[in-house]
Amino acid sequence: MSMELHDFKKPQRLASDEEERLLEWMKGSASSLDEMIDRYFPLDFRMRTTIESIDTARWNVLFPTLHASSIGFRVAFVREERDTLMIMKRPFAKLLIDAILGDSPTKLPDDGELSPASNNVLKFFIDYVVRAIRENWPGGNPGHIQLKGEEPTLKRQRVIQPEESAIVVRYQFKGAFGTEPWLWVVPYEIVLGLFQSFEDEQRITQTKTERHMLEGLVNDMPARVTVRLGMIELNSLQLKTLQPGDVLVLDQKVDSPLNVTVADECAFVGWPGRVGTRQALQIESLVKG
Repeated sequence: MSMELHDFKKPQRLASDEEERLLEWMKGSASSLDEMIDRYFPLDFRMRTTIESIDTARWNVLFPTLHASSIGFRVAFVREERDTLMIMKRPFAKLLIDAILGDSPTKLPDDGELSPASNNVLKFFIDYVVRAIRENWPGGNPGHIQLKGEEPTLKRQRVIQPEESAIVVRYQFKGAFGTEPWLWVVPYEIVLGLFQSFEDEQRITQTKTERHMLEGLVNDMPARVTVRLGMIELNSLQLKTLQPGDVLVLDQKVDSPLNVTVADECAFVGWPGRVGTRQALQIESLVKG
């Protein structure tokens, strides 16, 4: 038997089926975001969103690769009580703000601080990014994903620990200005927990479906219902001497309801009668098992 040593310096990775599911989720969010931009943001230029890549990284490896002008916003998974980070370059954020306010920028503006009013416009746009992600989740409705607020400084952020594994989703926004990146950095454990919940929901749904199908089969099965008028015990000699016109006195009293059996088990009692020319029985009560 051979053993392969685990490299603890490498970030944790999702299983291949989970990576495919995550990719489909993110592609769906990018497509929905394009539709939202066309509907709610009448920009003077065409801008489209794609997914460049999805990989894993530790924060202490990812942070040095970020552009010096990068800014971040916290997006919360409320139910899990964990935050994630959306990261973009501040000049691209300024371009988005200018475009939303009616300008037609074709290149990135110079870097500079955002005013409170500009920040609110940017948050308005990020809200739609979060909405696109939330609405494309394949399992149920993760309504607990929401924009929380600006991250004061990425260098000293505490959302993701330096050695913690994270999923890095790299969006690309393309337009007359060129191509600009937009990152969503999610702690690995959050994504793993989401897919575990998704699989649990699928198993529950499958179990309910199978149970419903089984109940349907059982409900459609025919059952013989027998109304017992009464009983009498006769010996062989009495049976041999029975003649037409003889009266047999049964053990059933006339002031007692008749027994109704289903699969040889007494299930109801009721009173005999008729409906038109047919004999009938009115159920009086159920027999408790």
